[in-house]
Amino acid sequence: MNLLGTRGRSCRSALLLIAAAALILAACAPSNGDVPTPADLSNGPILQWAEVDLGLESATFVETTSDGRVAVGGRLPGGAFAIRVTDDGQEWSALPLPEGVVPLTVDASGDRWVLIGAPPGIHRGDAEVFGDVFVSDDRGASWIEATLASMPDEQPPDYASRSMRVVDVFASGRQVVVAVLSFSTFDLESLLADRGLIPDGAFMVYRTLDDDAIAVEFRRPANDDSAAEEFEVILTYTELALSAEQIVAIERDQSDARIHLFGGDGTTLMHQAESGGSEAVGRWTEAGFILLTDDWSHVAPQPQAPPGPASDGVVLIVTTESPRKLSSPDGNEWRKGPFDEYAEGTHREASAIDAAGFVWSSWREGSERGRVRVTRESADQPPVETAVFEHLSTIDQLQAGPAGLVAFATLSMPDGWSYARAGYAAKNGYQLRYDEPSGGMTLWDLSAERAVYVFESRLFDGPDTPAGTHQQGQGLSYKLVFDDPDTADELVTFDAFDLQPVFGQCWWTSGRPGVLVQRQGTQSGWAAGVFPEFWPWVGWSADGVDWGWQALPEAFDTCDSGADVRLAVGADYLVAMLQPSTPPRIADPGDGDSSDPTSPAAPRLFVAYVP
Repeated sequence: MNLLGTRGRSCRSALLLIAAAALILAACAPSNGDVPTPADLSNGPILQWAEVDLGLESATFVETTSDGRVAVGGRLPGGAFAIRVTDDGQEWSALPLPEGVVPLTVDASGDRWVLIGAPPGIHRGDAEVFGDVFVSDDRGASWIEATLASMPDEQPPDYASRSMRVVDVFASGRQVVVAVLSFSTFDLESLLADRGLIPDGAFMVYRTLDDDAIAVEFRRPANDDSAAEEFEVILTYTELALSAEQIVAIERDQSDARIHLFGGDGTTLMHQAESGGSEAVGRWTEAGFILLTDDWSHVAPQPQAPPGPASDGVVLIVTTESPRKLSSPDGNEWRKGPFDEYAEGTHREASAIDAAGFVWSSWREGSERGRVRVTRESADQPPVETAVFEHLSTIDQLQAGPAGLVAFATLSMPDGWSYARAGYAAKNGYQLRYDEPSGGMTLWDLSAERAVYVFESRLFDGPDTPAGTHQQGQGLSYKLVFDDPDTADELVTFDAFDLQPVFGQCWWTSGRPGVLVQRQGTQSGWAAGVFPEFWPWVGWSADGVDWGWQALPEAFDTCDSGADVRLAVGADYLVAMLQPSTPPRIADPGDGDSSDPTSPAAPRLFVAYVP
């Protein structure tokens, strides 16, 4: 089935009009030159995204598999879970699932599929290891659950435990590598209860470590005789009768995350290596297994000599504050080598691996509004810069695949930035001339060629807007109404959509209260929101050098500033999964959409083909 779809005609037409208006208004808009636009930083092709419908009610993942396909997992209407797989972005087929399993992620190498799943209703704290591993060699017709062999013995002291969950899985031929995150926890509240140290009627809220003591914050709810209260109690390690092992466990509580690697070509996967780190990304490549970690990690076993070149394998990156690289030709024996920081003063934000084994990374330099650099690293060579972007805040999502690189970038507002606007918006023979005169606005009658209203200032005092005007609603429902000065009847109404040529695409997400603004001091300031200049971007590059960027409203026909976007890279196409909040897309007020704004919106899936 071919599921490529098209966007709504009204939205497409409006976007073209808005783009044309933006070009006309560029000359008269106030200068904020240090805020780049996507066009400013683009030197490569701009992709065209088309929406596809997989019929999912919710989504759990979108992944590029080790052999270059794209898989999407989620829930269907009625409650069943499903995985859809594509080779070309057009035809999507179903991958059968083990019965009673929620798919969390998947990988494939040829006919072998490896799935991480969990039973419905099971949460991370309900199982010793959250996430089960399933293997299929007949494209999902049958599945066998793989067993993770025991890790090295580590008996925690009383009140301490270790939480574990499977975070990723990789396939190379018949070889499977599974990454498991673990971190220690200490149940201080149970210890205090057993020691009789919880005050009557109170419960523990928070705790902080202070040298050889613990500061515990308690809360006692209100009752008929007294109001609610919060108070702090300092308890020394001696008062708590803690052993040396328990002190170490408390100080490590949720701060000693490790990645454990299990591997094998059967259904029993042996513990092969261990590394500090809390997040892992990776894939099968021609270069072998690679792991990035930090200084205090350790690896077992250590081979006697570095392994030779590998014909295939998996690249695995573990995110830590000070990365180092571990590698293996087969997932069984691991060695440690350098992984250089790009330069002093830079911070690695995201990494991805392509099929050739190149490690691509984004680096932030300086403050939130410094430079963002993209680098490529191969073998044991240091990173080489391929692109640099001024005034971006971060590239915090980077994916690689056969079609190149895709990235998700954000911008932040510089000090002294101004949201001042100047421009025209037309409606039913009238034109709203914003910032004419300077600091004010004019309503112009196009047929009579005269001003109907002239306001010297857009600010007003008191509860009411200037005579002859009314502001109604907020956000997308906002309206600015002008009365006929002779009859007091409604003359013309500009809605939020009409005002985009002045204020920018999706301007209502900025939290701006309206066109006319009550003076500060008589009304609270703007609500928090996303200004049009600071929408996130999505970008694509074939080689890491030339990039084409788009803001989310342009790419995905959305004014949903709270949407979560996940990306994947196929053979000659990209896939984007957008999980909306509300509203789900750019809304034309004429559409009369009566959907329930409080109900969760279904995920939206987009495909773009690379030139």
